[in-house]
Amino acid sequence: MSPPKADVPLDTEIGQKAGFCNGLLIDDAKIKKLAEMGNAGIAIGLDGFKEDTDDRKGQGTFDKAMETMRKLRDAGVIVGFSAMTSRKNFDVIHSEAFFDTIIENGAGFGWMSIAVPQGRASTETDLIPTTEQKTQIQGLIKNLKQTKPILIIDFLTDAYLTEGCGAGRVIWHINANGDAEPCVLMPFAVDNIREKSFLEIIRSDFFKGVRGIHQRHCNESQTCMMTFQPKEVFDVIQQCGARETSIGTLKALNELAKKQE
Repeated sequence: MSPPKADVPLDTEIGQKAGFCNGLLIDDAKIKKLAEMGNAGIAIGLDGFKEDTDDRKGQGTFDKAMETMRKLRDAGVIVGFSAMTSRKNFDVIHSEAFFDTIIENGAGFGWMSIAVPQGRASTETDLIPTTEQKTQIQGLIKNLKQTKPILIIDFLTDAYLTEGCGAGRVIWHINANGDAEPCVLMPFAVDNIREKSFLEIIRSDFFKGVRGIHQRHCNESQTCMMTFQPKEVFDVIQQCGARETSIGTLKALNELAKKQE
């Protein structure tokens, strides 16, 4: 496997873009605009069926999400789902019934990640899947990939395919406030999309610094720099003056960095 590049060519148009949301603010006008753009993919956040999704995201969210997914599909927009696998929804989120339902409603891809409590929810460790559940994920995902007509991307077992994502190499994250984060699991930011362009942010010292860590260390067994190289991530954050966008994350990262010294 060749190491990822520390920087990426950014003089050309940025191609495919994807957004993660619960779909509640996507109305018919937005669907029409997305269809006209032709380069947008929407991943609608789900936590399982109606009971699990509405419990986390509010009553009526699941039904609205399914409606929006169908409308996006019918308009020709690439649409899928994103799901946080927790101890509570583990069996549902990996079930054939769940996948049959979302495929029927238009999903062509799915992005699945494991619950990692952060900020004010950092003490909610009962959300984290058990060790036994984690050992089942690879087999469950493999079976679904082989039997269901949908592209499934599982953060735990598929991260090596991109040689690590972070900071615009493959993906980056914009939170609800517009803060530009290297990854949805790396909640730190220097810039805001309302103040700077995509190109300015991707070319920033902060994003370049994170990509540099990937170039030096990323391999098939070490794809998440927050997990495997916390000290270097902490150093880049300090050097670039990045701020935490999830309360308590900087303290937790600092503790991990100290353990690596």
